[in-house]
Amino acid sequence: MKIVDANTGQELQVGKPFRNVNGWQALIATDIGLMKGRALIKHLDPSPDAFFGPPLQPGAEIWTPLVIRYMHPSFFLQKVAFLPS
Repeated sequence: MKIVDANTGQELQVGKPFRNVNGWQALIATDIGLMKGRALIKHLDPSPDAFFGPPLQPGAEIWTPLVIRYMHPSFFLQKVAFLPS
């Protein structure tokens, strides 16, 4: 199953860092069911202006809900998870 960053469209892989509006992050683990899922995200270098609350410390790990979608039947009902950003 693909996991895609909803903001950049980049396909994510476990253990590989990626950059989006929240700064540099890494996908650590996933917990995906039939209709819902979540991803453990580690903030490597958080952007200080990306959050409305107190700024995150580098190395903070947060479980983030994923949006699960099944693609059109012409794509063989492929399951894709989107990471909101």
